[in-house]
Amino acid sequence: MSLCSDGLSSDQYFLVNFIMSNYLGPDVYSDNPRCSASQRLAKGSPPYTLMHIGSSSLTVAQLQNLYYNVLKDAKPSLVLHPDMIYMYLKGYLPLEPSGRFPQFTHFFPTNLHPQKRYSPSHEIVKGIVVIDDPAVAFINKEELQRFRCLSRLDDLKIDRVVSLSPRRVKLDESRETELDCSRNGEATANGRVPSEDYNSSGELQETTVQEMENRHSMELSLTKTTIHL
Repeated sequence: MSLCSDGLSSDQYFLVNFIMSNYLGPDVYSDNPRCSASQRLAKGSPPYTLMHIGSSSLTVAQLQNLYYNVLKDAKPSLVLHPDMIYMYLKGYLPLEPSGRFPQFTHFFPTNLHPQKRYSPSHEIVKGIVVIDDPAVAFINKEELQRFRCLSRLDDLKIDRVVSLSPRRVKLDESRETELDCSRNGEATANGRVPSEDYNSSGELQETTVQEMENRHSMELSLTKTTIHL
């Protein structure tokens, strides 16, 4: 069954939603260890504000890499094109009926997890971390079984660093694509944007983010100066 005009099937939607809500979580200081977005909802964890969130960030390319690495053994017909993943991350998938199907911004609202674009080839989401071993006790048994069947994964545990690295993926039975050809061209051959620093979790360090923000402000200032001249 198609859920939108772009031909997204219910299984494809289930997989992208399951991965993004169970393998990612907010970087909330009080969550030790960090919990996935789905686990926080299942536990009834208290809401959080910007003051409760740490400095972790992930690039859009890394989020796409995570999706493809988790589904490395799934049937090609279940795997989404990078453009579709990008629309999901933005909350732009035209799902029908509207409002019934949550997207990425439902779990990570932009007022708490800003999506910042520093250039046409680089975009990040702030305040999120990878959950490398989702707590299955908080996942609905039917959904867990469905995910295992569709993804062909028995063990949900993943390698945090490997999961953020690019891999060759087959989007259908006749065509292969490299993840460094994703929506914004963010990933390089090693899955990272050049000249950036990452911590041991594969997350973009906040100092780098701040430097980019400062650099962006300087570029705007220079542009205005040039216009006045």
